[in-house]
Order: sequence, then structure tokens, then C-alpha cells
Amino acid sequence: MIRAFLDANVLFRAAQSRQNASWGVFDLAESRDDFAVMATEYVFGEAEEHLQEKSPESLDEYANLRPVLETCPEPPDAIDAIAKHLKRLIRDEDDRPVLAGAIYARADCFLTLYDHDFGHLYGIEVYDVLITTPAQGLHRFRQLF
Repeated sequence: MIRAFLDANVLFRAAQSRQNASWGVFDLAESRDDFAVMATEYVFGEAEEHLQEKSPESLDEYANLRPVLETCPEPPDAIDAIAKHLKRLIRDEDDRPVLAGAIYARADCFLTLYDHDFGHLYGIEVYDVLITTPAQGLHRFRQLF
């Protein structure tokens, strides 16, 4: 089983269009029993906030994608402790809990489109979680299957 943790921007892009790698990740999750996509309530909140603000017409598609996603538990103490360890790797303190959630959930990979804070980590494993883009992740997953 491959477990992919999704950043809010991946959820946002998937809701906006079925013609991108972010949506392709959902398509793969729906077609395979050995591939799961997940996020935390923190990530869902970020995605919904950005969709309401920037692309409200995509909210219905987002609602259709939500059932495909597993919701990961996020005990605040554990997430905060992991996030403190990420301080040197991630500048934006709002992004640390996102990667901390992926680590806590024991995801195999963290898919993000946020080059500003995560681009320098693409292709690197942080606490056994590979950080990559949806396109790179899809390429890798298809090779595994």
C-alpha cells in the first residue's frame, strides 16, 4: 500500500481541473486498492479557505473529491513536536504542521506544488516521507504498479 499525503494546493488544483497531475492522483486512488490519498483537517481547512476565496466555482468538485481522501488524525502535541524539528527545513511556520501531519500519518510521500517552501526538498525523504510534486509522484507510482 502506498500512502500519499496531499498538500492543500494539490487539493485546490484537483478541484479546479481534471486536466492536471493533481487530479490524476485522485484518479489513481479511485482506481487502485493499493494506493491511498490522505490529509489532515488542517489541510482540508486551508484548501477550503483558498477555494472559497479564489475559486468558489470549484467547491462542488472539491466536495466530490473529499470522499476519496482519508482523514488523518492529528494529535496537537505530536504535530507540534514534529513541527519544531522542521523549523530549519521549512521557513513558513504555517507549512510546518502540514509536513508534520504527513510524517505523523506515516505517509510514504508528501505531494505539494508549493515550490517556495518545499521546492528545495523535492526528491528528499524527511523522516521517511518523500517530498515531491504530484507529476513526479504519479510518474513514480506508475512505475511501481
